[in-house]
Amino acid sequence: MEIVERADVTDLDETSIQSILSRLRGTTSEEEKLSRIHITDKQGRVLFAGLLVTGKYPQQFYPRLVIDVAAHAGTRKAEAGSPRFLDHSICEGTIPEMIDEAISVTLRNLRTYSVVEGSGRRDLPEIPPEVLREAVANAVIHREYHPYFQGQPVSVDIYSDRVEITNPGGLWGGKTLETLNDGRSMCRNSALMRLVQNAEIPHTGAATVEGQGTGIELMIHEMESRALRKPDFKASADSFTVTLWRSGAELSMNQQWIQQQGLLTSRKNEALLLTLREFGPSHVHEIRNRLKYDSDDIRDRLHALEQLNMVQEIQKDVFVLMVKGINHTTHPTMDKKTETHPLSTDYDNFSAKAAILDVFQKSEKEVSLTTRELSDITGKSLSALRQAMPSLIAKGTITAIGKPHSRSRSYVLTTSNKT
Repeated sequence: MEIVERADVTDLDETSIQSILSRLRGTTSEEEKLSRIHITDKQGRVLFAGLLVTGKYPQQFYPRLVIDVAAHAGTRKAEAGSPRFLDHSICEGTIPEMIDEAISVTLRNLRTYSVVEGSGRRDLPEIPPEVLREAVANAVIHREYHPYFQGQPVSVDIYSDRVEITNPGGLWGGKTLETLNDGRSMCRNSALMRLVQNAEIPHTGAATVEGQGTGIELMIHEMESRALRKPDFKASADSFTVTLWRSGAELSMNQQWIQQQGLLTSRKNEALLLTLREFGPSHVHEIRNRLKYDSDDIRDRLHALEQLNMVQEIQKDVFVLMVKGINHTTHPTMDKKTETHPLSTDYDNFSAKAAILDVFQKSEKEVSLTTRELSDITGKSLSALRQAMPSLIAKGTITAIGKPHSRSRSYVLTTSNKT
């Protein structure tokens, strides 16, 4: 653990230290506690992680370990002769302070939409604050702190259509873009992570990060649960970028649509309705993989919504959104016994998808199956299965093995979608 030679304990903030120490158990002296969580070493010398999290002003020793937030006028950085920034802020202080300020600066440059709640209204940003916080916190915690990179800040670039959060240092510990969302926490700065986990977000008392390997999953889930575009991730040898797409109009329309249904719904029910609105007829397994809700909870909620004529179960565990004002009891074309539905022009295609998922989800071990084998098991035609498979692959639900036009090409359920 790197010792900050020019610093001593007088450069640390006592209030921040005591807040962290109050969360610890099983130690005796304060010196032991400080050493245990890497604020100081056993000789009382200030450690790098301790300075970044509890220092009075860490930038006195590391001037470029900051978060640089810049708002740009268009979809690219300004060209020569045009205004460079609409807004620009260098966020300094401890890691919790920098993260909190960076979130505040970013939010003031995003559009908001209004939600009617009872007799009042509430303004919400187009990108959920919890997604922004997770992305910025991940960038600061998982960045490269080797001396070669200490002259590079974490950057937050706000464009008219997106927000990009970039940190120095590529993926670490064997992580790839394909395994980002596998739930395993691989941190190049484990001592810093442990310390930040015990540090509070200013003025809230909540932990700055959770560190359980679910940050990427949280970002994806929070965006998808609002029927918004998923974050994009880009990695190189020396940097990593998260792109959060701004969706002000889309988010506003989604919320207006929920309100137009004329019913008060819970946050989870809203997510279920928006998912059906965005993706059409959906199997419980697909909804579970998308929203990460419990399958039984999904069924219970959808059956309750069915009683309110908001959704309909058109096949076992397959639900479709109902147009407001249409009651399936007065529409003979919505007979559950039929394989057609006025709200699903491609139901046959969806039925094949549901059948494919059923086969893989019910398998007790990982299996690799060809299209013909799937046809034999499901009873679906080869053409229906071939039409259904590309979208499952594009969504990352199914992984293809072999050349595209090979008869031996087989398919497996993507690991992250296996219960």
